[in-house]
Amino acid sequence: MKELNPIVRSVVCTALHAFNNYEKSAAARFVDYNFRLIPTYWESLKLLDGYAQMWDRDGDSPAPAID
Repeated sequence: MKELNPIVRSVVCTALHAFNNYEKSAAARFVDYNFRLIPTYWESLKLLDGYAQMWDRDGDSPAPAID
């Protein structure tokens, strides 16, 4: 776990940075490439319950569905 933890944190940080900077070509290429790597047979994703509840309470619209 000690070895995996910094890898997971770095992956999450990189993904959030790229998504937040999608208007830049390098970030867009990174995000688009990684979306293409997701196999079609994977089950649909689900927002974490706590986040979805917070979004429903404080967001401008209902929590989005992830397909």
